[in-house]
Amino acid sequence: MPKTSSFALGTAAVAGAKLLFVLSSYGTLLLLPRVLEDAAEFGRFATVLALIGIIDNVIVATTLQSVGREIAGIGSSVSTALRFGLLRHALPVIGVALILALCAALVTAWLRDDSLTRPLQVATASVAGYGLYAVFLGILNGTQRFGLQALVDGCFSLLRFAGLVLGAWFTGRAFGAFLGLGAGLGAMILICSAVVAHLARPGLSVTAASCSADPRTLSAGPDRGLQRAPQAGLTRGEAPDAMTHAPRDPHGTALKPWLSFVLPLLAFHLGINALLQLDITLLKLFSGRMLLLEGASALEASATSSRLAGHYRAAQSFAFVAYQLAVPLALTAFPVISRLKREGARALTTTLVGTLRAAWLGALLVAIPISANSGALLSFVYPEGYALAATCLAVLAPGLALFAVFVIVATALAALGHPARCALFALIGTLIMALGVARALQTPLISEASTLTRTASATSAGILASLVLALYTLHTRGAPLPYRTLLGGGLAATAAWWAGYALSGEGFFRLLCAGGASALVFVAASILTGAISLPELVQLRQAIHTRLRGRFQS
Repeated sequence: MPKTSSFALGTAAVAGAKLLFVLSSYGTLLLLPRVLEDAAEFGRFATVLALIGIIDNVIVATTLQSVGREIAGIGSSVSTALRFGLLRHALPVIGVALILALCAALVTAWLRDDSLTRPLQVATASVAGYGLYAVFLGILNGTQRFGLQALVDGCFSLLRFAGLVLGAWFTGRAFGAFLGLGAGLGAMILICSAVVAHLARPGLSVTAASCSADPRTLSAGPDRGLQRAPQAGLTRGEAPDAMTHAPRDPHGTALKPWLSFVLPLLAFHLGINALLQLDITLLKLFSGRMLLLEGASALEASATSSRLAGHYRAAQSFAFVAYQLAVPLALTAFPVISRLKREGARALTTTLVGTLRAAWLGALLVAIPISANSGALLSFVYPEGYALAATCLAVLAPGLALFAVFVIVATALAALGHPARCALFALIGTLIMALGVARALQTPLISEASTLTRTASATSAGILASLVLALYTLHTRGAPLPYRTLLGGGLAATAAWWAGYALSGEGFFRLLCAGGASALVFVAASILTGAISLPELVQLRQAIHTRLRGRFQS
């Protein structure tokens, strides 16, 4: 089979694994509130998952890209890359997991909820598990075994889903769900060990020469699905291939060049994930403290703050949809922008502007129907009581749509050589969010619904600040901002929200009609305001048709 066809099939396979992961993740989040029954117990699960998730996602993304680059970008055998991944990534991650397990009591004391200690201690095993799993997956990615990579990642999605749900079902507790996750990770590591051991056999060893390193290399991470594996272009001012011929040592990449690649990448993913997931921990922390100040007992404060976290996580599940759908655009944008910058192509500005327009309109198109129908959506999907977070979801969905746009802009800036600056913007947004949540929850908690809405508002404010900083930086780097699209899309989103809200009602059919009407109004209003033109819609339809036909023929 020709190389291009093979690559297209591999890309499709990894995209399929991404879709399977998204579906299994949403299946988990929809089933667990019913399996755990108590919203407070689901809140404990959500709080620990958010804390561990930040660490897991940073570890997975960094390890995947570093190990994949070791094979595809620098040129190592499978056995050398495995040794590199275990020494440089897996062992430090295991150390972090041990430290976190030992300090679990301190973390839960900070949160003033001892009921989180046991789930957090159990969940730390997943940190070590993800560190090992990412090494194996990075090797499959670096050798461009995309079909096998997709199979492994799809298998893990199913094991993760089964482990979390069955663990929660058998125990009825949050720590049981994490026990199931650990069991799923253990089984997956055994499978990956056998696969990588087979690839490392002398007769089957794959090097960069045999896989013809492709800058479009994909990797599929367990928590964010697809991740493009950037080469050394992440360091400021350095061309993507600048480190291809760096001096080598017996254990893989030389330490200094490797650190210059990993540290900006680590900061970038840490900032992004903190901005995305830290709000639920802050909600748990400050609401619990306020309840104690109001005279509630430690047990009452723990249960109420955990229930708030559970309701907030339910709203997050739907607010995350726009971000999940924006990931493929980010993955496509990074290598394209990196190549255009390296070649000095005139199309760079056009590509940047087009990517920003697509991200803005696409994120709003997904988020606004969810926001307008938030109450009906939560009532339809979750058990009774979760509709309390309706206003929270109405605020959070547009906020995370802005986050999706921020990720696209940050990815473009990283491709232009400014990942550290993007990390700084994300950390600034996180600080604003933290101060906003602390400020909002320093006053007496009037109602649980208002507490959730205040937290969502603070999160959206932090995301907006990060996006504004990123847009300004992109503008100063020579990319004119599409003001007409930004303004027109905002006006179209307002009209679409009111249309969806007016038609919103109970029941699946009413919910479907209201969401569809909201989306149609958004498209029509975008055309009327000039945010998008009819010829562009026709071109988009033709491009999608051509792409799908080409994939089918391949």
